Amino acid sequence: MNVTVYCSARRRAVEDYGSEVEKIGKYLGEAGHKLVYGGVDFGLMRVIAKATKEAGGEVLGVLPERRRQDECEFNDVTLHVPGLTERKEQMIQMADCFLVLPGGYGTLDEFFSSYAALNFNYDKRRKIIVMNIDGIYDPIFALLRNMGDKGLFDLKHLSRIIAVTTADECIDALKSLTISYENEKE
Repeated sequence: MNVTVYCSARRRAVEDYGSEVEKIGKYLGEAGHKLVYGGVDFGLMRVIAKATKEAGGEVLGVLPERRRQDECEFNDVTLHVPGLTERKEQMIQMADCFLVLPGGYGTLDEFFSSYAALNFNYDKRRKIIVMNIDGIYDPIFALLRNMGDKGLFDLKHLSRIIAVTTADECIDALKSLTISYENEKE
């Protein structure tokens, strides 16, 4: 599968979440999945790219021109795009599933863009795994439930999101999605 990953490029995030993200990257590589991510050499982006590559996986970075100098050394392929909008479009198009790891406003933008695209296009096949470690995304889930309760969107769309709190739970969710993906191809 092509696993599109959204996560922080901040160095501080590595201290708090690096070991969990490394486990996920190792799994992606060992399972033969392709990592599709933002392509820069910082923070959790570097951690997941390095772990995936070292475990034998393929790493595809989607890098805005403005960040060309920040390209990660672990990318097998780097797609250079004009800006963030094109980056998101490429990453959404390539994904068989999405993985939202700890991140800031850029990660939230990517998550909501992907979530909106799946809902707008009635794409029931692809899922978004959200690693809600330390409850960092609890306010987002509360916001979505509140919006649904107020009739601003259909709560059934929350079924496209799989919330996990550890790397092991994330890996189990990825394994489950892999089985579904392989069954669809047959």
